[in-house]
Amino acid sequence: MDYTVGADYWGENLDTDAHTFYYDDPRVTQWLGSNSYRGKDIQRVGTLDDTFYSLFGRGTWHANDALDVTLALRQTWETKEGTFVRRNRANFDSGPLSQSNRLPSGMLSFNWFAAPNVTPYLTLAYGEKSGGLNLSSGAAKALGIDSLYVKPEKTRSAELGVKTNWLQRKVEWNTALFWSVVEDFQTNAYDVETDTSYLINAGKFRSRGGETQLTLRQLDGLSISMAGTLLDARYLTFNNARCPAEVTLVSGASASCDLSGQRVFKSPRFSYNSRIRYDWQTANNLDAFVSGQWSWRDWSYGTVNNSAFSRIPAYGILNLSTGISGKQGDNRWRVSLWLKNALDETYETAITARPMECWVSRVPLLSPLAMTSRAGDMRHFSFSRRRFLRDGTLLELSAPLWSQVLAQPSRGDSATHDVTPVSLRWLDGETPTAFAGVTWGVPWPQGQVAGDSGFQLRDA
Repeated sequence: MDYTVGADYWGENLDTDAHTFYYDDPRVTQWLGSNSYRGKDIQRVGTLDDTFYSLFGRGTWHANDALDVTLALRQTWETKEGTFVRRNRANFDSGPLSQSNRLPSGMLSFNWFAAPNVTPYLTLAYGEKSGGLNLSSGAAKALGIDSLYVKPEKTRSAELGVKTNWLQRKVEWNTALFWSVVEDFQTNAYDVETDTSYLINAGKFRSRGGETQLTLRQLDGLSISMAGTLLDARYLTFNNARCPAEVTLVSGASASCDLSGQRVFKSPRFSYNSRIRYDWQTANNLDAFVSGQWSWRDWSYGTVNNSAFSRIPAYGILNLSTGISGKQGDNRWRVSLWLKNALDETYETAITARPMECWVSRVPLLSPLAMTSRAGDMRHFSFSRRRFLRDGTLLELSAPLWSQVLAQPSRGDSATHDVTPVSLRWLDGETPTAFAGVTWGVPWPQGQVAGDSGFQLRDA
């Protein structure tokens, strides 16, 4: 029986005093499409105090040589207090706000070691994400004063899968089926009049599907991996959704829309990626690699209201990279080159759509739609140089160097032999003041140490 118990305490205080100044100038009207901002100092003042403490425990019961059962529990108590005041546009004073929540969570996992290379597993979990105070005048105006309190997000989930490896780990295949239901889903909404975003609880949705991953290492230095996910994420109940722009601009439009049964935004139905990488050692003991990765994702909605104008088309991206590393004296160095979006694909990572106020001949009107698109990276190169010790000297790239890199080593170069002891030291030459997050390692040429070798760490 292995177990861990503990306690956490955490606190945060946040004070906000923000000012947005607009000149009293015709160019403000020209730029914003409205003269209501001219000469104004819009002030937003707020406070937020957040404290929580929790008790947790985790234990693993080794029922027998082939079965482990893991149980984890956590109970969190959280209190949030705050105020929000907005002046000189859409004036608003929230008054004192306070929210206290108990946030239980737990996980139960079964791991069956059916064979040395086959491990089926089942995981059941429940968790609650912290609620919050919606310090936004837009929320109160659009949905009422109660909307200033954001309820905790509750998630129930299950995952059934298997992890396998074959031919001395030259083939690895993992696959899983997953299911989850999220209640009081937290996401952003937008208020046009106050030009502010705010949090809402977006009903209840279900996410289910499957994912699989295959890795092949048939040749020394060559790794090929493929992974894919099939996802069905739909709102089970979301009958108070804010309507998309193409609905709100129609005369007599409803104040809210029912999105129950529709796809959850930012949830492509299918996505996959594949990666190939080849590592080798040159005749002069330099380590080199080339790598390529292809990623593709299906279309998805970009906004929580599933606006047809926020639909993000499917796209695929190809990334390429290569690099070399080596040792010079006591120092190690690495040089890498990347080509991102090699096919120069034009794609969007996010799209939003909303109605927008504009002015024509000094008459306020609503434009049909204001579109905001966040484009993905265009094709570009990047280059990095890194030395592993501060007193190291970087090697410059040159044609003779790359000609040596491309030369394949003979089989005799990768023969395994005994390794002499090495002394460890900090990369910066001084002992760190804190050890959290500190890692260390000892590099060696490919093939010098067998994969099943043992190591010993001794005092100097």
